[in-house]
Amino acid sequence: MSQSDRVNELQAKWEVLLEEEERLFNLACQLDTQSSDKFEEKSAAVRAWWGATNAALWMFNRTRAQHNHELSPFPAFILGRLANISEELANGNVPSFVSDVAREGRVWWRQERHDIGFAVAYISAAKEGKISDRAYNKTVRQTYNVV
Repeated sequence: MSQSDRVNELQAKWEVLLEEEERLFNLACQLDTQSSDKFEEKSAAVRAWWGATNAALWMFNRTRAQHNHELSPFPAFILGRLANISEELANGNVPSFVSDVAREGRVWWRQERHDIGFAVAYISAAKEGKISDRAYNKTVRQTYNVV
């Protein structure tokens, strides 16, 4: 696939992703107007919006870095939404688009998810004989300082 074909494919996916982000934002806003209290459907909708927002920002950034191409349109609406949320946070307020996403119990941070992936891959490779380490569990525990 040529660079031009890849950029055209990314542009088409970009437009679909922006439409999905807008749809999810409107759904989360609609549920928020029904009740300011946190409830599972609203939390799921807000998490879905954050997921689409994250995907859009990464796609925009990676396309620019990897293909030296800026997707169009520029994600101004997404940045505006994030600017409003960050303004509230800067003023000490926690908007519902932040407080409603929290889950009960402990959720893993990004670096933890990353480390778990490496540990699982290392253990799998050792079990398959791709890595010569008969004490792979001990190696992983020592690497991540887990007793």
